[in-house]
This record gives sequence, structure tokens and C-alpha cells, in this order.
Amino acid sequence: MAEYGRGGSEGVFGPLTEWLRTYAQAAGLFFVVLAGGVLVLTFPFRYTHTIMVEGLVPVFGSPFAFAFLALQAGVMAVLRSWKGLAVVLGLFGLGALLGWTGMNWALGYQDVEVEGFTAARHVLCSGAVAGGLGAGIGLMRGRLVPRR
Repeated sequence: MAEYGRGGSEGVFGPLTEWLRTYAQAAGLFFVVLAGGVLVLTFPFRYTHTIMVEGLVPVFGSPFAFAFLALQAGVMAVLRSWKGLAVVLGLFGLGALLGWTGMNWALGYQDVEVEGFTAARHVLCSGAVAGGLGAGIGLMRGRLVPRR
């Protein structure tokens, strides 16, 4: 049996941990593609304040942001990558802060008239997208996958 972490045992998530270690690059690619797609398709452009696919905004709302964050954190927890968990949560906070700043001060998206586009959605999805991009790139490069 393989040992996990410092003195840890396989436990319930042993096979899942091994599977995620094997396919960490694919999981990272999934995170990057999903986060990039949400960013490009459902966030307003900087100067025109238009959204490319307005019908997707309600789909990728606040519940999606929480689910995507939970998925990222769950993958890092199952991998026992505490550095990865810190990256996900730190980038979520930074992305949410930047989303709030852009929504209220710098970019002024108050004139976006799309169903489901709210300040809460913008802030939470900004954080989830930032965390997804960071986690995905880290997994693809192998920097967030702990050594055996």
C-alpha cells in the first residue's frame, strides 16, 4: 500500500487520489478550459460592456461559482495538496476582490442589462475563474501535485 502525506494512510480516498495523481494534467486542462470559457463567454467586455453569449449568464451564476470553487478545493483536498488548496482559496479571494473593484469602481459595469448579471454573480464568478485558472495551470505543470 502506498503512503500518502506525512504518516497518512490510504483511507477512503486512496484509489481516487491515485487516479487524480495519474490524470492531474487532464484535470488541470478541464479547469483552465472551463474557467477560460466562462471568462470569455459570460463576462462583459471592458469597453463595450457587452457579453458574448448572454444566454449563458444565468447558467454560470453564483451557484456555479460555489460549485466550481468546491470542485477545485475538493480535488486539492483529495490530492492532499495543501499548497494547491491555499492557491485556490487565495486566488478566489484575489479574483473576487478584483471583480468587486472592476464592478464598482474601475470599469463600471452598472449599465449591463442582462438577465442574471448581478454584482454578486460577477464577484463570485471572478473569484472562481481566477482560482480555476490558477489551479488548472498548477496541475498541468505538476506544481500542485504532491510528490509520493
